[in-house]
Amino acid sequence: MRETGGREQDLRAAARERRPGSWAVLGAYVALVAASHVLWISFATVTGLAADAFHTTEVSIGLLVSVGPLCSAALSIPAGAIADRYGYRTPLLWAGLATSAFAFLRPLAGGFPMLLVLTVGLLIPQPFLINAVADLVNRHFPEAEAATATGVGTMAIFLGITLGLVVTPGLASAGGVRGSQVAYAGASLAALAVFWRLAPRPVPDRLGLPEELRMRQALARVLRSATQWKLSAALFLGFGCYLGITTWLEELLRPRGIDEAGAGLVAGMITIAGMAGSVVLGATSDRCRRRKPFLVAAGVAAAPTLWLLGHLGSLGPLLAAAFVLGFFLLAALPIAIAVASEDPSLGPQVGSTAVGVVLLAGNLGGAVVVAALGALQRAAGDLRAAGGLTSGLAVVVALLALTIPDPLRGAGRRDPVA
Repeated sequence: MRETGGREQDLRAAARERRPGSWAVLGAYVALVAASHVLWISFATVTGLAADAFHTTEVSIGLLVSVGPLCSAALSIPAGAIADRYGYRTPLLWAGLATSAFAFLRPLAGGFPMLLVLTVGLLIPQPFLINAVADLVNRHFPEAEAATATGVGTMAIFLGITLGLVVTPGLASAGGVRGSQVAYAGASLAALAVFWRLAPRPVPDRLGLPEELRMRQALARVLRSATQWKLSAALFLGFGCYLGITTWLEELLRPRGIDEAGAGLVAGMITIAGMAGSVVLGATSDRCRRRKPFLVAAGVAAAPTLWLLGHLGSLGPLLAAAFVLGFFLLAALPIAIAVASEDPSLGPQVGSTAVGVVLLAGNLGGAVVVAALGALQRAAGDLRAAGGLTSGLAVVVALLALTIPDPLRGAGRRDPVA
């Protein structure tokens, strides 16, 4: 008994200290994930140029952008389980290598069929990149810094999307669409090389509860956790609202005199605010040792701002509402990931598997809400009710978050159920 108690005390003491070089490893991870998202979104703002370059239509180019969420939904759970079972380094290196290989091949496509195949090949590794964040954080950062580190890691998603949307038009104008893709492929390979150099081999043990679980054990633990189901439901609705409103934003704002450029500014503000919120609220959550209030705040802040996006007719107030929405709603993702690793019914051994499940729920929610708003557009001829519908869903998110136990409230981390 004394030996067991001493071992547990040693583990808890070690779990309070960050491993040397951890921020450098996390920075390399951010570059790797951001490069993948730049490649995914890079055609979105140059659809006409891309259609000409690859001898296809703008509708077909738009289809390429929608492939990303489908790949993430299909592979989200196995991607997380692999990171939990083998550690983050190997899955990230293979996923990064596949991303770079297909990124260099894609500019060679002569038409849409080959372009589609190469794009799918480029995006299949993406969930293996995203879902590994929980395992990386659990092996390098103590519980007191978990949400901060996770916020930085998930910020890479929004950073890549922002860079891809903003940089691509100028880059494509200067070097052509194919040239811009080669440049992005080179950036992804450089990010991979830096990560390979900095990530320790073998990966270190988790700072808490280092025992490994088989994939079936990890998935079984995740699926029988009430916290996991509540987190998944909240992400289903919350990110459904985000993806739904941003997908239909141009059609939502056009009747109020906001043109395509204005809609792009509003969408960009949501994403940029999400980057800021992921870092700021993650650090605040670590500092005050609470998770649940930030999950509740996501729904509370989203409800009025989504309604305002459906009713405001001036660009200034729209940008303000967009900032508040992105700052609180998108920042819920790293907080939810931290909860998945800290909740007694889950634990760090299944952190990436849990991330896979919640991201699957988020992608499915996006598909459902986007389709629902499309049906609303067809039935009513406009999207005037979209703000009210998504606002109501955000209220449900807040109510769900109220039922999620705060893993940091109380004395210390408890051992998960085996």
